[in-house]
Amino acid sequence: MTYTSLLAAIVASRGLSPETVATESLVHLLENSEAARRATEGILLQLCPGLPPNLHWIREVRGDDDARPDLVGVDASGARVVLEAKFDAGLTEAQMGPQYRERLQEGRPGLLAFLMPAERVTGMWPTLVSGPGGLEGSLPIDAARAGDGMLVQDLGDGRRLAAFSWDLLLQAIRSACRDMDESDLRQLEGLVTWYADHEQWLPFAPGDLDRRAGRQFRAALSAVKEAGTLLANSGCQLREDRTYNNFGYYLTSETGTYVWVGVWLGQWARHGISPVWVNAKPQHTWSEAQLRIVLSSMENDRPGLWPTRGSGWASPVVFPPGGDRDAAVHQIVESTKRMLALLDAAR
Repeated sequence: MTYTSLLAAIVASRGLSPETVATESLVHLLENSEAARRATEGILLQLCPGLPPNLHWIREVRGDDDARPDLVGVDASGARVVLEAKFDAGLTEAQMGPQYRERLQEGRPGLLAFLMPAERVTGMWPTLVSGPGGLEGSLPIDAARAGDGMLVQDLGDGRRLAAFSWDLLLQAIRSACRDMDESDLRQLEGLVTWYADHEQWLPFAPGDLDRRAGRQFRAALSAVKEAGTLLANSGCQLREDRTYNNFGYYLTSETGTYVWVGVWLGQWARHGISPVWVNAKPQHTWSEAQLRIVLSSMENDRPGLWPTRGSGWASPVVFPPGGDRDAAVHQIVESTKRMLALLDAAR
């Protein structure tokens, strides 16, 4: 997989929290670029007129209530902006209550803002209004719009509640970028883009998964099970593997090399192509780079060789167009045998 930034690649390979890393990266931009601060504060001022300029930004400010917002913008009088950055995570108990709102003093302009993917802004708005906003009843979305990717609600006491998108913020910073090393901004942009394209939670919509899709997925699972039986009968040792992300088998040849084959949702989500994959990890003292060389003949053939999250390389099993069930099972068996044979030959 080609990552849009080094930061995205590190987050993906090490399983780091994208929200935490993105927030830290945003703090870095605000601390090191006047243009980034001006662009960010320009959006905040649009959402809450009367906010003072040149706020000092502090991360994860824990208060007496034990709440810990991601970023707080302060001046000499105290907190003026409380900003919580989100990707997919829901609101915590502290975030749903009044604690974040109460960091801002009544009677003066103050903003409680939530930064999130554009697709979540509208969907999350009713929860934000009734939870951290503390307002009862349903408020029309159209009345809250403050621009593309921006929603705002006056809380009636000088304070405001708002939600806006990562895309909007990064575009504003990009437009204002004059005084900073552009590579810093590209790193954060790459992380946000990678997460949106490959990892972001996508809620089901009517028609997304119809009966046909269910039958196809069930057929793929069934084909993997039958292929596992055939491979075991051909002399491979078989061990079933079930996790939240996949279903398949570890297969070990007579020489001790091994591969995994099965339905792999994570790899399918990252690269597409097929729900069924054959995967090899470094073994017999091979490094990941050496393993790639061993499997290089698969890299240049359709459907190719693809990196996995962590060490290893995997090849998708592409079923013959219009092929019957036996053809699909045969393709799984042959793809698995081919990878095992390459590993055996190189040992």
